[in-house]
Formats: sequence, structure tokens, C-alpha cells
Amino acid sequence: MARLCLASQSLSGMTDLEDVHREVPFVTEHEGKVLIGRIDLLVRMDGATVIVDYKTDAVAPGSETAAAEGHKGQIGAYRHAVRTAADAESRTELLFARTGRAVDIA
Repeated sequence: MARLCLASQSLSGMTDLEDVHREVPFVTEHEGKVLIGRIDLLVRMDGATVIVDYKTDAVAPGSETAAAEGHKGQIGAYRHAVRTAADAESRTELLFARTGRAVDIA
């Protein structure tokens, strides 16, 4: 799985950048709830902030987009944490480790 992730188009060149943060912890409040978590990979490049979340779900190749739907709540928490802490909007990708394919989450 690690080899598929590292070889993915999504990570190509990202991990070599200077502004790369792995396993970024956060605690934030949202709609009266405390959210606690850890962002797998946070990258700033070309003025943009990119969140990458690794998923080990057992998905068949080609079904990653459907599988990503179940993670929208988690991704929303990550985006809120980045927006609150860094005053930055972000783009998010789920990288499915078993297939090596990434899905952009809007």
C-alpha cells in the first residue's frame, strides 16, 4: 500500500516541497462541538493549501469516488481546522492506499 501511495500522481513531487507537514494535530470548535483530530498530510504550494488524507478502505479500482462520499464529514472537519488555524481555504484529496488513486473532495 505504501508503494502505491508514494507512486501516486497525487503525491508526485509534493513530499519534496519545503512546506510539508505530516500528522498535523488539531483541536477546534465547530457548531458547539470540540473537534480533535490529526491531518495526515498538509502541503502549501504555489499559494494553495492541500490536505491529503490516506484511506485504507477496501475499495475496488474505479469505485474510489463513491467510497469518498462516506468521508465528507471528516474532510469538513479538516477544512474547518485549517481555515480556523491558518486563515486559509484548502483543497482536499483522499488517497486510497489499496489502489493508489486519489479523489478530490469539493
